[in-house]
Amino acid sequence: MVLFNQNTIIAFSALAAVIFAWGFVRYKDWTRFQPQNLRFSLVFVGITSIVLSLAYYFADRIGLSILPGLPFCLASFILPFILSEINMQPFLRSILLTVAAVALTMLLPHEGYENQIFSALAGLCLWKGASNLGRDENATLLDFLPPFVWLTGTYWFLSSVAYAQPNLPAGILLSTIATAFFVRWVSSPLLWEDPEYIKRTILSVSGGLTLLVIVNKLLVIPHVEKIAGLAGIGFFGCYLLETLSKEKSTISSKPSPLDVLKQLALIGALTLLASRLFGCEGLLVLSACAIVNARSGVAQIAGVFWALRVLQQAYTLNFSSNVTGINIGHEYAGAALYLGFVLAYCAAAILQEREKKVLFTSYKSWLFAFGSLFIAGTASYLLHAEPTGSLMVSTVVATVLFSVAGGSLFAADKVRSQTLILFPASMLSFSLLLNKLLEDGNTASVHHRTVVVAVLGFILLGASIISFAVGGGFKRRAVEVARD
Repeated sequence: MVLFNQNTIIAFSALAAVIFAWGFVRYKDWTRFQPQNLRFSLVFVGITSIVLSLAYYFADRIGLSILPGLPFCLASFILPFILSEINMQPFLRSILLTVAAVALTMLLPHEGYENQIFSALAGLCLWKGASNLGRDENATLLDFLPPFVWLTGTYWFLSSVAYAQPNLPAGILLSTIATAFFVRWVSSPLLWEDPEYIKRTILSVSGGLTLLVIVNKLLVIPHVEKIAGLAGIGFFGCYLLETLSKEKSTISSKPSPLDVLKQLALIGALTLLASRLFGCEGLLVLSACAIVNARSGVAQIAGVFWALRVLQQAYTLNFSSNVTGINIGHEYAGAALYLGFVLAYCAAAILQEREKKVLFTSYKSWLFAFGSLFIAGTASYLLHAEPTGSLMVSTVVATVLFSVAGGSLFAADKVRSQTLILFPASMLSFSLLLNKLLEDGNTASVHHRTVVVAVLGFILLGASIISFAVGGGFKRRAVEVARD
């Protein structure tokens, strides 16, 4: 399935190849590779892949028909995991993964493409969550955001009835991603000292003008001046999000409440501006603009948030029978809003907890991977689409609040707050993948509902026990009992 013209493919591929080759050769990135890291993580990858395969198989056996998406899930989980474990630069990883995501969308069938996209999204979320938790000293969203935005945009453009020609907005999104990569590349030697935001202003304006030229001359799409202007505003807004915190120089410092309030206000203002003028297409452009930042932080959290708003909107429009969207006045929808905030708080509390662990054998890595699967499957089967959508909305909003305020919540480990925004991303991806549970749950008996919940709980429990055993939990427990 080709979503864009040949000129777009050639231009994006050439730009990606030049930027990747420049960074890889100039900085001799291969000298930083640490292949020995794979020894500690291949067990985790193997066990997770086996459990995912079993989950796909049993889900397919009960009629969900998701087994064709398994190779896409495993590929989007294993390949990025290897690249991050050998210590390739996050920026170079992001380029490779975006090229792979674009290639994936070119290979999708015209019919039945949904499972493949949902599986790829789920695999990306599982990889990034586990990688950030397993090596929290290298936690980042720089390599996750670009492919996630592209896959989210692809599904939105293909599934929304508002786009008679999905190749046009897809071309604009890919051009925005390419422009963000280019601005990020050329800005590296410029932003060491910019107290008056002069360089950032020039780069933002240049980015917006570059996108305008690409869309007008390469894609030949008229009347897109406003969305190019939005991209320029998005670039500058993401620069502001990075620099608003006064204590940005040290990763262990806490932002003041006023700094957090400024960041939240700016995210809200940009969200309203983009959604009011351009709808979900504007949110996707904003999300792509967050790629320009060289350091992972609030801008990337906002970028994932904007993409999740689009993914949640796609879920509501495609699977909710309520034509007006989500009515929070309904009892179950209102209760789901409350539950979403509770789940976000629980996820934040788990991330905040400190523990001595063997790499990738922490229960957090497994709980993140399969806890989101359990919640998504349970909510989809026990609730209908409207309260499930309400649950997703509140979880997304709550996690972005906790993530932006992460410096206060996570004390010296402020980087952990970035991982929190991946929790609703994983939940939404699995909810989309398991969408057939909505229809099955509406017609199922109490017995059938109990069986499905038990199966999902068994998967989560089994993964937790394996994690505990591999990490030497039983031995440590025996030692503690002997001491007592």
